[in-house]
Amino acid sequence: MYSCEFSWELNLPVGDDIHQAVVTFLRTSSSGIWQQNTDEKSDALVMHFRRGDWGKAVFSKKLVPGWPKRPDLCAMTLRVTVRPTPQDMRIGLHFVACLPSAPTSVVAPIELRKFNNAIELHCAREAEDFANYLHRYYQIELPPKLSSSPAR
Repeated sequence: MYSCEFSWELNLPVGDDIHQAVVTFLRTSSSGIWQQNTDEKSDALVMHFRRGDWGKAVFSKKLVPGWPKRPDLCAMTLRVTVRPTPQDMRIGLHFVACLPSAPTSVVAPIELRKFNNAIELHCAREAEDFANYLHRYYQIELPPKLSSSPAR
């Protein structure tokens, strides 16, 4: 399976109900609706979500005509981490987009780069929307600043 990964982090003042804020945003995101990923164990510090087409095509060795070029339809996972301190909370967003194994051997590398770029832009917009949502949810003076972090 081919995948690409992108991560962002932001800091928030300490706030209540961060889990409710995360779930509410992701379940209603205009970038695509996320569902809890029951294949992964979530807890108070790490939450797992997924969205997109997780049909047999993702795990196939064959390229299915019309493989997802729209990032919102692509099989994706999202790991949200919450790292609280007495002063603030660091929220991490780690996106992974998955495609069938075949594209790396069937699709030209330039097409995969275009797909990676489209996924990165899509995820960056959603991360920015999330930061703006938290700004409104917690009624803080300025939206939290996003920083990209190395994919893990």
